[in-house]
Amino acid sequence: MCRGTQRVGVGLLLLAVCAAASAQGVRFRLQQVWSGLNSSSSNPFYVNIENAGANESILISTSDTNASTKIEYPVEVPAGSKKRVMVMAGGYGNEKVEIRVHGDYKELPVGIGGEPTNTRVGLISDNPSDLQFLRGQDSNSNQQSNAIAIGGCVPDDAPDRLSGYLCLDTIVLGEGTERLGDSQVGAIKQYVQQGGVVLFIGGAAQSASSDPRWRDVLPVTATTISTNGGLSQRIGTPKANSVGYVVSKGSARMQAYGMGLASYISVNPFESPIRESEDRRSLVTRALYRVHFRQVRNLLNTQIGSSEESDDPYGSYSSYPSSSTSFAPTASFSSSGRDYKDPFQIQPPSTQSILWVLIAYALIVVPINFLVLRKMNRLELAWFTVPVISVAFSGILLNSTISLYQASATTLTRSVAIVGSDPQSTVYGRSQMFFPRAKSYDLGLKNVEAVLAQRRYSYGGNDQSGINVLDNGSEIIAPQVLTSNLAFKNFSYVQSSNELAGLKFKLKKVEGRATLFIQNQTHGTLTGISAYGPAANTTSTDSIPSGGSLNIDVSKLVTSRRKGDKSDGGLTWQNVAETLPNHLVVYASISEMHTGPKYGEGHPSSQKMIVSAPAYEEAQ
Repeated sequence: MCRGTQRVGVGLLLLAVCAAASAQGVRFRLQQVWSGLNSSSSNPFYVNIENAGANESILISTSDTNASTKIEYPVEVPAGSKKRVMVMAGGYGNEKVEIRVHGDYKELPVGIGGEPTNTRVGLISDNPSDLQFLRGQDSNSNQQSNAIAIGGCVPDDAPDRLSGYLCLDTIVLGEGTERLGDSQVGAIKQYVQQGGVVLFIGGAAQSASSDPRWRDVLPVTATTISTNGGLSQRIGTPKANSVGYVVSKGSARMQAYGMGLASYISVNPFESPIRESEDRRSLVTRALYRVHFRQVRNLLNTQIGSSEESDDPYGSYSSYPSSSTSFAPTASFSSSGRDYKDPFQIQPPSTQSILWVLIAYALIVVPINFLVLRKMNRLELAWFTVPVISVAFSGILLNSTISLYQASATTLTRSVAIVGSDPQSTVYGRSQMFFPRAKSYDLGLKNVEAVLAQRRYSYGGNDQSGINVLDNGSEIIAPQVLTSNLAFKNFSYVQSSNELAGLKFKLKKVEGRATLFIQNQTHGTLTGISAYGPAANTTSTDSIPSGGSLNIDVSKLVTSRRKGDKSDGGLTWQNVAETLPNHLVVYASISEMHTGPKYGEGHPSSQKMIVSAPAYEEAQ
């Protein structure tokens, strides 16, 4: 018996030693994608993995600044292989990337601290440090806080997913970017479609401006190189919907692409003689349009209720109910012909209320109870009165939460889908979920591109965190979300969707009058349609059912004119329209669109919106 035990012990020891040796055969290196950016917001990193041992299953994890949403990245690493996994990390504080190999636990510190900056620019180039001359303060900027942070990466390291670009206000495509892969080009286009800014450079060097894959984004066509007095320019034919602006050297144009902007300068600021010019900084700074993406992003976050800019993003459902000293009545809503308790309108007792109940219980069950029984000379009744008092007070507390136990699993979602010319739309969304029972749930997430940082909400005085999700290398999923009883969770996300491929917007001039044509070939109904110009807007009371269309006279709306970095800071679609040349911004609500988690009952206060920026089909 003793020998058998010894053999088992030796076997287990050998297994442990082998596992440790195997884990030691895996090496990790953390690489910041946009080298040089500080940690004032989430940044993409590559975890470079090299396995010199046996086959391994590795789990990498990160969390956002408030630790409200944890992202796990499961990776299979065969023996002798090398892999690279992009993760998101950063934010204020000592952030780290956690890695588990069997029982071995490692931490890779992020270590990119620094003061927050107003503008974050990412340069993709064979020379990723070329933009360092922009660092620091910009004396020509109209912004209150005008520090510029520069991050750079070589074309081979450029992310092939949208999530790798969301930390940037502007992308600059420098030398060598004609070698970008199709997935990288697609991710950058998606970034611009949903409000981002991209700057193309000209000059003699090969870059994205000579790549036919960018034909629909570039403000010019049919570019050719011209050299005069030592200055090389890549000159092209301006597109109808683009606008030009005066620069000290060369020429510059800009056009809208979806909700974003594509900027182009005919010269290369990294070549001589522009490299030595005193005008180089102002030339590049003006072409970055730094305000635009921040404005669109803040507006989207406000619309879905994930921004501090919004005082009441959900109307009566702006957040989980706050603490109250009284017990609130129970609200109900109807779904599928049945009445359900509304968990987002049920207020449990506050900490103060519970404390007073416990104090009252302690006073009644001990001194008052025993004083009364002693005066009655019936202390033996305490065996009966104490349980009765305990049950009564338990009933008081239980009655305040019984409505939550009666409520059904519910999801309240607010989202905005950005509709462009591509069949695929980008959706910004935020979902609040109520979990009545403690168990593991599959939220049915699909095509989620990224997790957005979000505020923490309080329900009855307790912080309610987000959910744990998995990044499988192509999308975010949530197959096993563990919750406690009566749990509330938040989830803010960016998602791709093909559901709105049948929604078309066209802006035409008919006999000198501007007309907006909308065609709806989706499964939903379009309502609350508004069109915004730089100085005016119009709203239609008509709805567009599935298969229908509508013409709206927008001739009173002024054609958008470029404003560049000049902005009043207001978060409105009309302000966004001011920066999109020859475009209007159209905003509406749509039914029958599935976004975010597919969990529980859909709350009737959920709102699904769309926004689009159709261009004039004829030049101004």
